[in-house]
Amino acid sequence: GCTGAADTNAADGLLGGAGETIVCTYRNSRESSDLVTTKTRLSASPVANGGQVQFQITVENKGPVASTGVSLTDNLPSGLAYLSHTETAGTTYVPGTGVWTIGNLANAATATLTITATASGAAGATIVNTTTRAVNDQFDPVTNTDSLSASVTIASPAIELTKTAGPITDTDSPANGVADAGDTIAYSFSVRNTGNIALGGIVISDPKLPSLSCSPSGPLAPGAIQAMTCTDNVYTLASGDLGTSAGPGSVSNTASVSATPTGGAAGSVTDTDSQIVSVPRKQTTLQLLKSWVNASNGAQI
Repeated sequence: GCTGAADTNAADGLLGGAGETIVCTYRNSRESSDLVTTKTRLSASPVANGGQVQFQITVENKGPVASTGVSLTDNLPSGLAYLSHTETAGTTYVPGTGVWTIGNLANAATATLTITATASGAAGATIVNTTTRAVNDQFDPVTNTDSLSASVTIASPAIELTKTAGPITDTDSPANGVADAGDTIAYSFSVRNTGNIALGGIVISDPKLPSLSCSPSGPLAPGAIQAMTCTDNVYTLASGDLGTSAGPGSVSNTASVSATPTGGAAGSVTDTDSQIVSVPRKQTTLQLLKSWVNASNGAQI
């Protein structure tokens, strides 16, 4: 509307005639609709190579008016292979083009698109998935609140095995203080996750311990160390392990561990550790037999 000073020239019958000032105020009534686009990753990261990852895109209309002609484009980058999607009823996503057509979005309403894909790439690689900002027929006054990218890292699984040999246990009764057949060596094991993804299915094997069984099998978080609880982890010395007068004997063996990264993908990681236990040589006992011969009659005493 317009406002002005009092009519100072009543004779001309005009408001805003010569010498009079009028002030007019205009308001821009262009409709605006603030759309906020947010992209997030719903699944865990890192993900095993070949494992599944889920991304979600939400578009919220913060008003003040309803939006029409709302759409955006989300093309999956290299390293992500489309598997499936779900979208808010009444909206349409086309995987081939990446276009998500939302259409009308009422004030304060939200539309959601969830995409499931297979992730693949080099160990430790990061894949960034970016969508475009949602557009509409109205004026969007604020665009700096959009969050358009989410990433996932390909797992780099790894495991480390530590094998420890205890002292030789003298099983003779009474103990004879000598390492001989039947004496035993007990072994202990621990594992450390040296990768960036949790591991499960942990199995330890040792050719010297054919019935070895260790637990727990997982999960083992990245960086975690687990002392394993094992049964049948005792080796019994055989005659071939023993030292002789020529030198000490030894027991040498290598244990192995395998584990599987979490995330549903195939594949495993392995490691080995060896121990050599020295078996002291057996002491030889010498017995001296002494005899005396009577030189006079040749009799032996």
